[in-house]
Amino acid sequence: MKEKIQKIASEFLAESSSYLVEVREKSDRIVVVLDGFSGVDIRTCSRLSRHINRLAEEDAEIGEYAIEVTSAGVGSDLSTLNQLKANVGRLVNCKTQQSEHLTGRLIGVDSQYIYLSDNKNITEQKQSEIKSIKVEIEF
Repeated sequence: MKEKIQKIASEFLAESSSYLVEVREKSDRIVVVLDGFSGVDIRTCSRLSRHINRLAEEDAEIGEYAIEVTSAGVGSDLSTLNQLKANVGRLVNCKTQQSEHLTGRLIGVDSQYIYLSDNKNITEQKQSEIKSIKVEIEF
């Protein structure tokens, strides 16, 4: 079911600035998490929710689940390449697989590495060695 919802959501979002982060299946509930290069509009979440629910009327398998469409939100881990790209320029905190904490401005991203700056040095970190990465809120 998860794969079916991923396909539906990805096709729906193909022409928008929003993208699919993840689909979580929890017993009788499916949670669809979105993000976007300029945030996620609540209208996008509600349109996708209605779209999936319309399809559920035709597909009994989908209809067995309650569908929740939400945005990734502040404090969520950045888990996709698109999320990392959308947050270039922001202050982030990374926790490595070895429990080392790195804080710096995300200045670049490619398919294998992230690049952080602490105003003095630039640090290159392999994405595969990162346990979590979150945006730090700046005031």
